[in-house]
Amino acid sequence: MKKTSSSKAPVSKKHPKKKPVPSPKAEKTREPGNSTKQAQLIGLLQQSSGVSLPDLMKATGWQAHSIRGFISGTLKKSLGLKVISYTADSLRRYRIVEVK
Repeated sequence: MKKTSSSKAPVSKKHPKKKPVPSPKAEKTREPGNSTKQAQLIGLLQQSSGVSLPDLMKATGWQAHSIRGFISGTLKKSLGLKVISYTADSLRRYRIVEVK
């Protein structure tokens, strides 16, 4: 009798990965005086003299394109605030104006 080789494919011994069970999320609370970046930006933009882009970048740590997008998308479109920009001392400044 002739020996034949087995043509079985190797069996993978990998076990399916178990998904980690998420831990319950702690409620996020803000300390008094620790406001959101959105509130900080709105506060700065409400100044009568307005605020420059470098000042907004320093206050939030955001890049210039992020601040411009926030002004256009969130403040103007979502919140419906009227934000104007103007040039003073060869520097562009932004300010929220009251809608009458």
